[in-house]
Amino acid sequence: MNNGYQILNLRSHFSSLIALLCVCGCANRMNSSSSVADNLAGKVTLNGWHNLSVELENVSPHPIKLAASNLPWEWRYSMWLKAFEDDASGSPLDERIIPADPPINSEPKTLLPGKPVSGVIDLRSRFPDLEEVLRRRNVIVFWSYVPELENSVTNNRLSGSFFIQKFSEN
Repeated sequence: MNNGYQILNLRSHFSSLIALLCVCGCANRMNSSSSVADNLAGKVTLNGWHNLSVELENVSPHPIKLAASNLPWEWRYSMWLKAFEDDASGSPLDERIIPADPPINSEPKTLLPGKPVSGVIDLRSRFPDLEEVLRRRNVIVFWSYVPELENSVTNNRLSGSFFIQKFSEN
């Protein structure tokens, strides 16, 4: 089998996966998604067409300490964000990749039980063509976050997806 066929075959499988996720509702048409892992819950909500409000809540009975740089809105690489056009091939949006080391010696953030903390991520800083794509097509966004607790202990992955409706023709 030649490499061209393998690449085409992989694209076909990827497109099928995106279509299946849309049909199953994994990339829901709502503007938010939630996930719970171990002692932390995460909720990502789309505000407008480009601002993600990210909320983390300690669901354990004890305080949790996270490095401030590990909060999704503090350092761009602490949360994965991937966006795809809602087309037949699930075309990925171009990402703005910026070399960035995590902040050093940032003070830990204490999450008290039942007290959420939140911040905002502007999708335009990650996907420069988002506005242009939304003029012609819906976009599906997948997110994933692994909280790193105090002493470099990692928590299980939080993840989800949501759907951004294309701009109306008006």
